Amino acid sequence: MVKRILLIDDDQPFRESVREVLESEGFQVTEYSDAVYAMPHIKEPFDLAITDIMMAEMDGNQLAHAIRQDNPKLPVLGMTGGGRIGDADRIKSFCPPRLFTSILSKPFLAEELLDAVNTSIS
Repeated sequence: MVKRILLIDDDQPFRESVREVLESEGFQVTEYSDAVYAMPHIKEPFDLAITDIMMAEMDGNQLAHAIRQDNPKLPVLGMTGGGRIGDADRIKSFCPPRLFTSILSKPFLAEELLDAVNTSIS
């Protein structure tokens, strides 16, 4: 059975490269450029949500909280490159415990992504 992944990242080139890696491994990927656009879909039968943490209107923490309320069994994998408020480790420190199954620091290798995805789904 094909695993379905919800992918949210406001950086289009980065999001597309993540989607390509995932699709090359047989995952079905539905992608959104903004957490606000993804919100109506979080109750759909996905096997994993992958979200950037630092986004403009609604950040990944807020999205993960909403997923925990509406679809509590859906694992959420976070991604961050740091951004305007600091490096990736600082961003990770702001994330509440157990909100994400794992958080990847951008940039990451395809192998790191696939390891985190497979661990989160299993």
